[in-house]
Amino acid sequence: MSDVNNNKKAENKPVVLVELHNKEETIIVEKSIADRLVPGNELTQNEHLVFPDLGSAVLQKLILWTCYHKNETQPRPDEDRCAWYRLFFDMDLDVLNELAKAADGYGITTLSEYIHRHDASE
Repeated sequence: MSDVNNNKKAENKPVVLVELHNKEETIIVEKSIADRLVPGNELTQNEHLVFPDLGSAVLQKLILWTCYHKNETQPRPDEDRCAWYRLFFDMDLDVLNELAKAADGYGITTLSEYIHRHDASE
């Protein structure tokens, strides 16, 4: 019964959106995703985050990573490398290097660790 009540409360909760800008585009995401991109920063509704040094491919990969991992409190174990990870890391080496810098710069440690493991395995 309590699970049903919790689900109804979650369904009625308004979605807060945040705009992410880079030099090429604007992407609107849920606040919970933006909070994971900028840890420790309290974002408000209608806030605009600017990532001036990130290309679209890297910003989209950061968003994709945080969406996929949004419900996790700890990194997945090594044996959980599935097809999603293979597809995620199937990118140009320049984009991968830029993504590694962005993950380090924004403190997305799980992504940074996976990139370094991916580099080491190839």
